[in-house]
This record gives sequence, structure tokens and C-alpha cells, in this order.
Amino acid sequence: MKRLLSITASLALGLTLSPVGATATPSASPAAGSLAPAGDSSPLERVTFDVDSKKKKCTYMCVQSTLPGIQKDAYFVDGNRHLISVNSNGYTRRDLDTRKVTGTTPYEGEMLTTKSAVAPDGLSLLIAGTSDSGPGAGNLRFISVDTETFEQNELDSEDSPTVPLTSQNLLSMAVSPDNSGWFMVLRDFNEYVPYLCRFNGAGQEVGCSESFVAGSTVSPIFFDSTGENAYLVSERTLYTFDLSDLSFTSTSLGDIEINLNGVMAPDDNMYFYSNVQLSDSGDTAIYKVTTRGIVTVVAQISGVVMFSDIVAPMNEYGVLYLMGRPKNSGGSWQNYSLVFGLDYANETFLLKAVKIKSKRGLLPESLAVDSYGRYVLVFAGTNQTSVIPVERYGSSRVITSATYVTNPPAGWQIDWDFINLAPGAKLKKYQVWYKAPNTSKWRKMSKINTGREHTTLFTAGVSGGLVKVLPIGVRVSGYNWAELTGECTIPRVGAPQPIC
Repeated sequence: MKRLLSITASLALGLTLSPVGATATPSASPAAGSLAPAGDSSPLERVTFDVDSKKKKCTYMCVQSTLPGIQKDAYFVDGNRHLISVNSNGYTRRDLDTRKVTGTTPYEGEMLTTKSAVAPDGLSLLIAGTSDSGPGAGNLRFISVDTETFEQNELDSEDSPTVPLTSQNLLSMAVSPDNSGWFMVLRDFNEYVPYLCRFNGAGQEVGCSESFVAGSTVSPIFFDSTGENAYLVSERTLYTFDLSDLSFTSTSLGDIEINLNGVMAPDDNMYFYSNVQLSDSGDTAIYKVTTRGIVTVVAQISGVVMFSDIVAPMNEYGVLYLMGRPKNSGGSWQNYSLVFGLDYANETFLLKAVKIKSKRGLLPESLAVDSYGRYVLVFAGTNQTSVIPVERYGSSRVITSATYVTNPPAGWQIDWDFINLAPGAKLKKYQVWYKAPNTSKWRKMSKINTGREHTTLFTAGVSGGLVKVLPIGVRVSGYNWAELTGECTIPRVGAPQPIC
């Protein structure tokens, strides 16, 4: 049965923000960069932009710095400690503490990247590619990359018994939620019907679904938070797959025109944007599609914007980032793109949009965002990658967590998450701070060199105490602290008694 299209569009012109921990929050005037409410015919050029200059320090929604060009994909991995850039003929890893490139690895043998996908835990990366010449041209090869050791392992994948593994037959690819293998949407180029197929970690096909109806493109493969179902959108239809046996159901999404390059956000909903052509007029919509197939419009942008990418930080609920190219008043495409922030939880645009001009005739095409939504990367081929701080609490925020462990010696595993992409001092060490229960002072504890994992075992505290980890020599705009909870440790003589 077709479901009705329910349209709800509400764009407020301000945000009420709550700081996390001790946070310096950037201020912004509601009039600066505000977007017109849905239905307003005001031109998109009403949006104002931050312009980088030597007199103004970029701290929020502006181009703060640049990185070398990223040609295909980019992933923040290992708890956001590293950035992996996937290029046409290889991949590069950058340490986000020291900002240094710690490895550049070309593919073994002649191969060009076709698609890539990262595991949900960020510990492995799957790359599919083809030989660009010779008898093997077009046949897919698969490489698994360990994001911690940076070692690559070519998988001995056999040709699929359902659909030949060629680049023209591969529509979409994703690592499975349990990291036991991966899924691909394969379309038989001759029969023109697609299948969702599962492959194990060694590269062999485990099974495929029945064929379903789809056009020349499909959405990315989405998984809900349970890891029990997969979702695909194609031909105005939502397909829901049971991962236990790859059976599926289909739900009509109604008479909508959406671009299939969407994203699944932490709220377990999928988000897409209007499928825009040069001849189109009117406003551009952002759509929410639930896993039950209910479609709503969560925002409209005045004027026509041809979006090219959308991303959502997976550990930060409520925010999307989109990039698109607007039309000018004469109906032609502008020579720049805009990066928008959208608070989908409150159906509110953030207060700024960032303008990225074309370079050497190339406009940016893709985005990447870290899991906590502190930085958005904007990249296009060999051009420089724009680094945009988008964290509303400050791009240099540090997130600290504590987990009680019983392995001897008993204590707490302290983990922290920090990205050092802002210009300034390079990071060399971290400082662990501790505040005992019923006290007001923080005490310096151990120092930890950069270049290691962002974790340490802490045994000097007691239950009810607080711990935070801060970089030394780098100013942070926000941080939190973690409470030590769990069983009691044995206090030292003269130390405060534990609270249990």
C-alpha cells in the first residue's frame, strides 16, 4: 500500500545550546547566515558567509585550514586518532595528534579504486578496485586494510555465482554490522536486476537475496542500530532486508523525487535531498525516511541547490551536514558550493553556511565528518581539502570516558577522543587530571606521549572521583570529565576513603 507523504517543514532562526563540561561556546548573531523560512521566496544569496582573513581567526563554520587532496573517500578511524584518505591508486594515513602522515601505501599490482567502506568499529577498511588495463580490466579485487597497523591483505575472492564481480555490476557496498564480512548490491548488467549479496571475511559469497526492482542507482546500504536489518532505497521504494536470511519487504515512498545519495543518522532514520536538474525551479527539500517508509520534509532551502553529498556524525545526535551548488539569479549554476549544517532534531538550520569556491575548474564533491562532529572535510580530487570546524561547543573539544575493569590491578580504563587539526602548536603529550570526591582541586597525574592509543589504566583514584584528559600546549575550547564508578579500590594510607 502506498503511504501518504506527510510534509512538515519548520525552520527557526536561532539555536539554544547547552555547553558540555567547561566549554567556550562560539557566539553567533541570529542574523548572520540565517536561512529564510520554508516557503519564503527570498534568494539563497541572503545567506552570509565567513571570509577567511589574517585578521580573523576561524573557529566555527569556516575554512580553518587545508589538507592535501583526497580523491575518493576519507575516514576518521581508531577513535578519531587517524584520518585515512583513499585515493585512486592507494591510501594514506595521517596521525591526528601530530598531524603527520604515518604511511602512504600504493596498491600491490595495478589497481584503481572503485568503492570503499569502513567497518562500524573503524578497525578495518574494505577497498574494491579494478585493473585499468589488460585481460583483468573491470574485474573486481578486494583489499582489507587494518587501520591500526596499516597493513593490507588482498582477499582471495572468487567470482560470485549469482552476479559476476565487475565494476559495472557493483552498485553499493558496506561492511557488515558485526564486521564478519561485507554486503554488496550487485546488478546483473545483462538482466538489469539487482541482488543484495553477503560475503564472508575471506571474500566468498555466502548468499544473495531474491532480485528486486531498481534503476541504474541505489542508495547506500544502511543498517539500523540493532544490526538485524538492512535498508535500501531505489525507484521510490524502501526495501527492508532481514539479515538472517536476506528476505525482504518493500514499501512505496510515494511520488517523490529524491537523490539516492543519503545517510542513516544516529536516530535510525535515513536522510536524502531533492534530485535537482538545471531546468528545475522552486525550493530544495531535505527528506527524512523512517525504517517504516514514512517520508517527511524536515527542511527547505530557498532556491535550487544541486546537492552532492550528505554526512552525519554517528556519536553526535541531531546534526547533518550537506554540500551543494546553488543557482544564481539568472538560472545558471554558481562557481562555488555551499556547506550547510542542519539540526534535524529541532528542524533548524545552523546559523552559517560555508562557501567553497571552485579551483582549477573543479568543485568539491564529497564530505567526511568525525564521529563527534567536530570537523567536516570537503574534498574534490587533487585539489586541497578544506577543513571546516563545525563543533558548536568548539572544534578542540576533548571527550573523556571511564570504564571500571577488574583485570589486575583493578582500576578504570580511561579513554579520550581529541582531534588536532586546528592551526597552532603541534601536540606532544597529554595530561591526566584527577579530582577526589568531596574536594575542589584537580591534581595532575600521569603524562602520556602522543602517537599511542588514546587509552590508559588509572588506578590512583577511588569510586566517585573525576578524571579528565587534556592536551599539553594546545588550547582546547571545551572538555568533559568522567566519573569513576564501579567497585571500590583499596585506598592508600592517608588517602580519602572511597565512596561506594
